[in-house]
Amino acid sequence: MKRKPIYVELPIQSDINTLWEITQNPNLHEQWDLRFSSITYLPRESEEQPQEFSYKTKIGFGFCIEGWGKSIGKVHTKDRTSVSSLQFGTDQNLSIIKEGGGYWEYKPQENATLFLKI
Repeated sequence: MKRKPIYVELPIQSDINTLWEITQNPNLHEQWDLRFSSITYLPRESEEQPQEFSYKTKIGFGFCIEGWGKSIGKVHTKDRTSVSSLQFGTDQNLSIIKEGGGYWEYKPQENATLFLKI
C-alpha cells in the first residue's frame, strides 16, 4: 500500500539563508530531525553530483538503524527560490521507514520564508 505524500506549506519567521543552513547542514539537521541521530556526508568528485551520505538513528536499548541517502540542493533560482530534494533508506528490518524522501522549496517573502514540503 503506497501512502499519499504529506504536503506542508508554512511561513517561517527567518531569512532564507538561515533557514537553508539549518535544514541543509548535516550537523544542524540532525539536531531537529528525529529520523537521524547522525548524518555523515560521503566524499564526492564534484558539486554537480548528488551529495551522498550515511546516517544512523538510535532507537533505544542499544539498537541503531543505519542507512544511506542522497540529497540535491540548488540555491537561489531566478526568482530567489531555493530547492532541495532528499532520498534515504535502509535495508534493516527494525526500521519503520524503509525508504523516504521529499522535495523542499524555500520562497523568500517580505518578513519570512515560505517553506513548502512536497
